[in-house]
Amino acid sequence: MTGVQTCALPISQIGATSSIPRNRVDSNWHFVDNYSWKSGKHDVKFGYEFRRTTIAQVIDHNFRGTLSFASITDPANPLVTLTALEAFLEGIPDGGKQVQGNSQRHTFQNSDGLFIQDSFRATSRLTFNYGMRWDYFGVTGEKNGLFYTFNPANGGSNDPTGQLYGKDFNNFAPRVAFAYDLTGKGKTVIRGGWGLFYDAFSQDMFLGHLPWNCVFCPGPAYPGLGPQALATGAVSGNTLAAGTPVYSGYGPEGDFFAVDPKMRTPYIQNFNLNLQQQIGSKTVLQLGYVGSIGRKLFQFLDINQPSQAEITAADLANGVTSYGTPRNYPNFFYLNQEKSAANSNYHSLQASLRTSGWHGLTSQANFVWSHSIDTASDLEDFEP
Repeated sequence: MTGVQTCALPISQIGATSSIPRNRVDSNWHFVDNYSWKSGKHDVKFGYEFRRTTIAQVIDHNFRGTLSFASITDPANPLVTLTALEAFLEGIPDGGKQVQGNSQRHTFQNSDGLFIQDSFRATSRLTFNYGMRWDYFGVTGEKNGLFYTFNPANGGSNDPTGQLYGKDFNNFAPRVAFAYDLTGKGKTVIRGGWGLFYDAFSQDMFLGHLPWNCVFCPGPAYPGLGPQALATGAVSGNTLAAGTPVYSGYGPEGDFFAVDPKMRTPYIQNFNLNLQQQIGSKTVLQLGYVGSIGRKLFQFLDINQPSQAEITAADLANGVTSYGTPRNYPNFFYLNQEKSAANSNYHSLQASLRTSGWHGLTSQANFVWSHSIDTASDLEDFEP
């Protein structure tokens, strides 16, 4: 049980955090078989990779319960207003919730990959590298069939599903690069390359998100219904008393974290072009352009959030705040949905000057000018 100060006088959180107890075991099985073949000016490599990843998790977020305290009218004397600290000492919370149920989940994913690449020395001054990789990142599943999908019909509902999103077999990733000795003396080299790379699906997106904008909505394995359902209760009375349950009225959580069934594999294009020039016998100058473009990146949005026009219309019509605004799916409040809809762009000018072995001294100076913009950072956008 934790006490949280919500008014003027600050009090640090008391007790353990709301996200424990929890535990997790990750297991990985990995098989790789690669081959190399040299033929004349070609150096060919090809291979196959299989990976199986499983996660067994218990995440009892808010199972210990939370309580908040604020300035409140004294139940014993309506003429007296208790401060938040006094309300805490008297055991009079102004709110609080607790989750109960079985949060144990066991997810798995099987993935396959194939690749072939060739390093071709066309001349003594020019080398090409090119290849292709294909990946199939298996659709994440739950061992006991505890994944649910969002059904928008009739105000919205959660339906059990054996497949959260569609299989994506189109993950073909070509790449090409070259290196050219401009003068043939090994002092001026131009290099360039481009490649397309796909990102694997992380099972964390279906088992846990931080921060959460709801009491318990870490992923589609926790809908508040089914054989291992979770339920949320609220503070049962004005004053905490021995022998009286702190929380009551347990019912299904009114929030949900769904997955877009049309979600696809995210990818990024990396590219660069640089010039390397030797200056004297111990110094090398390098100038280059480096960039990347990301598409179909992961992010999650609250698809139940009304638009600004809807909020304004409700405020003007009802004279209330946006909390009274009708939502798209009235059976839910927060309705987060994982999507592959974000983009990123990065462009940079990079320069370096490296000196090696000058009177025993090795040094390097670097300069980077860059511009980066995106609609989701890190693994996904952490702000719903």
